Amino acid sequence: MHPSSAYGPLLSSLRRPQGPVRAREGRSRSGSMIFCLLSIAWFGITCTTPSGHLGVSNGIEEAKERGVMVGEYALPQSPYKINDTMSFSISNAWIERRWAYGSDNSETIVLDGFQLIIETSESELKNYYSTWTIGVGGEAYFRPCGKTCILTDMDYVPGDTLYWKVQMGRVLHPDLQKTVIGVLRLAPIRENDRRVAS
Repeated sequence: MHPSSAYGPLLSSLRRPQGPVRAREGRSRSGSMIFCLLSIAWFGITCTTPSGHLGVSNGIEEAKERGVMVGEYALPQSPYKINDTMSFSISNAWIERRWAYGSDNSETIVLDGFQLIIETSESELKNYYSTWTIGVGGEAYFRPCGKTCILTDMDYVPGDTLYWKVQMGRVLHPDLQKTVIGVLRLAPIRENDRRVAS
């Protein structure tokens, strides 16, 4: 008789959990499963709830409705020539207070600081980031906020014309060399400018 065959029943009883142990294992697995499902549900709810998430108005009218509108800006001419081979057109540009969603989509929590949003078209933003970027600093550059808009953050509202260097590619680190290919300029739209235009 092989020595291992004498211990066979003993070894198999050690490997296989008996009745009460197996029942406890089943309850433990059920508890883990319920915990996982509840965690997933909670994660899904917190991810879809807008409360506290930073917002960007979908146009000047929404900025006015939310009470965050500060001022409108425009290009000196449209299309605006960035350099000899590149031009840029926009439909709207405005500064609004930074804000976040409240308990639902209609509630607005006003935050410190401001953001400048430029609305344009998909074709105008073609190759944005890959071949050109407005702004050369890590904080002062424009980032996409949708397929047809870009934005940048501001600590205060400037009172005059705004300037940004336009760089080739997307080099944001302050210590890395940038290749400047032009300048973007925006001027505030004042009430008397609006009356002359109409």
